[in-house]
Amino acid sequence: MTCKYKLIPVIALAAILQGASPVIVSTGWDLFNNAADGRWSALGGTVIGGTTTSGISVSNPAQFRTPGKLSLYHQSRFAGFIQEDAVAFTLPALHDQPVLLIREGINRISDTRDMLLDWGEDGQPGTGDTGEGNGQLDPGERLDRDQLGWFSQSRWGVYLPRTLRWKSLDLGYAVKGMFQSLGAYHGLGFGVDIGGVRALTPRWSLGFTLSDAFTSIKIWDSGRTEITLPKMGVGLSGRIPLPGKTLSLLVILNSEIRPSVRDLSDDFHVGSSGGNVTGGVEVDVRDKLFIRLGRNSVQSLTGGLGLNWKHVTVNYALQMAPPGSDLGQTHLVSFDLDTGWMKETLRTAL
Repeated sequence: MTCKYKLIPVIALAAILQGASPVIVSTGWDLFNNAADGRWSALGGTVIGGTTTSGISVSNPAQFRTPGKLSLYHQSRFAGFIQEDAVAFTLPALHDQPVLLIREGINRISDTRDMLLDWGEDGQPGTGDTGEGNGQLDPGERLDRDQLGWFSQSRWGVYLPRTLRWKSLDLGYAVKGMFQSLGAYHGLGFGVDIGGVRALTPRWSLGFTLSDAFTSIKIWDSGRTEITLPKMGVGLSGRIPLPGKTLSLLVILNSEIRPSVRDLSDDFHVGSSGGNVTGGVEVDVRDKLFIRLGRNSVQSLTGGLGLNWKHVTVNYALQMAPPGSDLGQTHLVSFDLDTGWMKETLRTAL
């Protein structure tokens, strides 16, 4: 570990003790908002209700369970501009503690900060004419292509959920941490999510969440401190039997609201707060084939397929570009593997 990395915890503590003025951001923890495997991504990316789940979804820590499973996914977003990988597993030595590890990378981000020849209308430096030194591209000014630079961003996340039962409620909380590298800068962050699920009937359940419950924080080695305010959510899910004994329909509906934060992709506003509605449907054919359709938090249409064998499940999800944008499609492939079967297969092969 380099000296710069070692200094991050020291900088974080110093910023807190000195009362550094934080900056409120709404996208500081979207690494975890995007963490969903092929199944849940095809269903809109968010599943707050539901008493059981499979694969990877951090929408509600009360339902994050991967007993005896190794879950992996690879995600290519915005026509391949962003690459993301994740793995979820349990640690038997720590009372089957679930662990989710995420890595996201963005390469070749253009750096145009030094390209502007800000010399004013006459195009000559040092004359003090109109437009010189104002930081804007004015008539007569130009860009120096030789000054175009490139940098990259990477984010690493860890998500540690725990669940408990209280009366008729399944409750959960998760501690999450993130390390981010952006060009020459590095940041470290911590946060907590909480949630719960209650069964309304044998087939329907209601869930609630409070993400970034105590205000998540990220400290940069530049001295900048960022905080993300809590986000509230509620969700309903249920399974409807279809005609015949081989088909069923899973229905998911969620709504989330961010206090004092508005966004262009919001579906509704309550005062100064903005919110989204997400959801999806899944047709289950003999618990072998799954056909999915949904809508995510940026109003994009989602869909996908799933195939389930005895020890292996494969899921694919496609997310269309947000309305009115040219960001490209997002593709995601995920696998759920039975760890007991994997161990036995390896033991036999060796």
